[in-house]
Order: sequence, then structure tokens, then C-alpha cells
Amino acid sequence: MSKIYKWVTNYWVFNVSLAISLPALIGLIWYRLVSIPKGYSPFEWNIHNNLAIHTYTLSYLWNHVIFAPYYLVLTVPQYLNRYGLFSIRSVGAFIGLLCVAIFFYISWRWWGTLIAVLGTLLFTTSLWFLQLSRNSGPVILYLFAALVIILLGFVVRNKKRHETKTLLSALLALTLLYIPGIIWFIIAACILQRKLIIEEFKKLPTQVKIIIPLAGLIFLLPLLHASYSSVNEFKTIIGLPIHFSFIIFLKNLYEWPLIIFLRDNSMSAFSLGHLPILSVFIDIMFVLGLYWIWLKRKLDRFYLLGATIIISWILYALGGPVSIYLAVPFIMCIAITGMAFMISQWFTIFPRNPLARTTGMVVLIVAVAVVCWFHVNEYFVAWPNTLNTISIYSTHKG
Repeated sequence: MSKIYKWVTNYWVFNVSLAISLPALIGLIWYRLVSIPKGYSPFEWNIHNNLAIHTYTLSYLWNHVIFAPYYLVLTVPQYLNRYGLFSIRSVGAFIGLLCVAIFFYISWRWWGTLIAVLGTLLFTTSLWFLQLSRNSGPVILYLFAALVIILLGFVVRNKKRHETKTLLSALLALTLLYIPGIIWFIIAACILQRKLIIEEFKKLPTQVKIIIPLAGLIFLLPLLHASYSSVNEFKTIIGLPIHFSFIIFLKNLYEWPLIIFLRDNSMSAFSLGHLPILSVFIDIMFVLGLYWIWLKRKLDRFYLLGATIIISWILYALGGPVSIYLAVPFIMCIAITGMAFMISQWFTIFPRNPLARTTGMVVLIVAVAVVCWFHVNEYFVAWPNTLNTISIYSTHKG
């Protein structure tokens, strides 16, 4: 009890922010979950039919390993005999809520409560996040995987961690391997943190050193079986296309930054006209974050963010199963770095003037509030009423 009391008193600002924001975020993610957009998409209708006949069994997961964590969560509504649209979309919404929690924690560890709250508001209200958490199916796992990779970096550097945490972290990393293409990020993270990983592994008790490889092997048996059974399955697991085209690679390589930052011509299910994935405000913060990274380029966290963005770019350009949204959480981490840099520069100019410091914070908070208002309207007002969205979700009204 004394440890809990100490944690509550030491981090009261963090805890108050969490107590206020958590119900609001849950309300936002689940608000009108069934009616926006109204009706099933073809993917959701397929999930509905599969749940009705109890398709998602251990046998199914053994033979369908791609995005297995998502389908594993789907077994919960299947067990409860809940096949409706609310249950189907709640799976993605729950994973989205986990993403919000992890993003807030990462932001808080790096830049403190103010930037964490503002950054998480931008993250949660964004059109792309609301689409992926409420309507995308297993694509939401890419956001989860990206944030967990950063989170595991904290675990590696935590000198006080227990053997149980180490084992759970290892299993969590192995779980991400069931998401196409994530294996390259795990490899890159292990290379960047190899000295710490080797050093900490040597400190583990002998029994834990034996348990981790054995548990990992058992955990990956379905993945190894699928890779051995089919070359195409193996290519999908590692994020490669079944058939490679150099022309498509160059085209995607060129379009990746355009779709994210400037103009989206893809007309995909998540497109809102030709708007890019990220708003202008986040683009500006991203540029400031890049400048800050250049000034602090020796920090390991920035090597990790840079490597992950480049890998995401290449995997998307290859034309395989990897979603363009995989890079967005890493970009958002750099964007909130830009916000932290901007407010820190303001505080440097006015180190002792409370009025000026307060004015700077108020201006930033108002700017974020305005951007969040536009984000929310993009999802709840504009996107459901586009012809593209209506056509996708009009086949089955439930």
C-alpha cells in the first residue's frame, strides 16, 4: 500500500490527467460505433458470418497465422455469442485504446505531462486513428506493433525490471511477429540495443535463460509451421509481396511521403477526398521534431525512430501486405518532439516571466484544441458522408 500511495502522490498530475482523459477517450472511441459509418463493410460482414458459425478456433488460428492476435481477440465475442457490428468493431476499439495508453506513456516518459496530454489528444482525435480503431479490422495491429516496439525500448533500459517482466516482454515481442513485416523492426531494435540485451540476458538466472528460448519456440510454432508449409505465406509473414514489381516499388516509394504529408490520390476506403493522412499542424511539428532530432542525433531513441520510419517506407514501397499506417506512430512521436522543442524554446526566451510562459502554453493548447476539433469533424461528419464510404458500407445494413 505504501508503494501505491507514494506513486499516487509523486505523480498526481499524471494521475489526474489520466482520470479525466480516460473516460473521455473511451467515449470518443466507442461513440456511435455502430452508426458511423452505418452498415457492414465486406470485411466486417465476413467476420460476422465467421463468428456466427464459430470459425475462430485453435485449429483455425494454427492454419491462419497472419494477424493471429486480432483473430484471437475475436474469440471473445465468439465465446459470448455476440456477432453484431458493435462486438466486431469493439475488438479494434479495444486495441486502439491500448494504443492510446501506450502512446501517452511514451510521450509522458519523454516529454512530461503537458506534451503527453496534447500529443495524445492529437493522436486520438486524428481521422486515421479513429478509422483504424473503429473500422479497419486487423490493420489497427500496425499501430499497436509500432508503439510496442518503442515501449520495449523502455523495458530494455529499465535496470529494475524483474525476470517475469523480461519473459513477458519477450513473449510480447514474439507476438508481434504474427503481424506481416514486423520481424524487420524486431531485428533492427535488437541490433540497435544488442549490447544492453546481451548484458541483461547474462544477468538472468539460469532457469530463465532456459525458459525464454523454449517458451519462444513453442509460441512461434504456428508461425514456423506456416512458413515451412507455404512460400507465399512466408513472404507475407516477412512483409514481402508475392510477386515483386520494380515499377510498383518506385511508384510506392514516391507516393508514400505524398500520401502521408501532402496529397492522397489513392482513393482508398479511408481517403477523405485528397487530404493526406496527417494534418498541416502535425506536418509542421514533424519538421520541428526533425530539427530537434538533428541537434540531439546521438540519442538512441532517435536512431530507433529513424530506422523504423525508413523500414516502414521500404516495406510499403515493396507492395506487400504492410500498411502505410505502420509509419504513422513513429512520425507522431517525432511530431510531439517538435511540440516539446517549440515550447522549450519559448521557455528559453522567457525563463522567468510567468505571464509569457503561461501565454505560450495557452497558445499551444488552443492550437491543439482547434486541430482536434477539425480532426473529430473529419471523422464524424465528413468521412461517413463521402460517396466512397457510403458505397463500401452500404452492402449490408445489419
